[in-house]
Amino acid sequence: MKKRFINRTFLDSVKRASIGLWHAIKTEKNYLIYFINVAIAATINIYLGFTPIEWLIHALTIAGVFSAECFNTAIEHLCDIICDSYNEKIKIIKDVASAGVLCFGIVFYLTEIVLVGVHLFA
Repeated sequence: MKKRFINRTFLDSVKRASIGLWHAIKTEKNYLIYFINVAIAATINIYLGFTPIEWLIHALTIAGVFSAECFNTAIEHLCDIICDSYNEKIKIIKDVASAGVLCFGIVFYLTEIVLVGVHLFA
């Protein structure tokens, strides 16, 4: 009989989600790139004295990028299970999923540019 993963409690859900996040961080090179960019941006934001609202906006865009990357990773793994050879439809699915990450990444950078610009040119 196959082992089923059932989250019986909220703590079980958090544990499983943490395992998934850690797996994505360890295996996806884009996470390292985003972490480096976030560290650089956070350093600049600390230096500029971001307000609590600006930090909230910054945090929301970061969470969006990492969430999109998690969804993209899950979709890619699922596609690899479904089809282990080249398939044009699977390619399109993976491309569209990665486009979601790109969209949120663009929002992150544009938001950071605007917030930093307000401090530099105000």
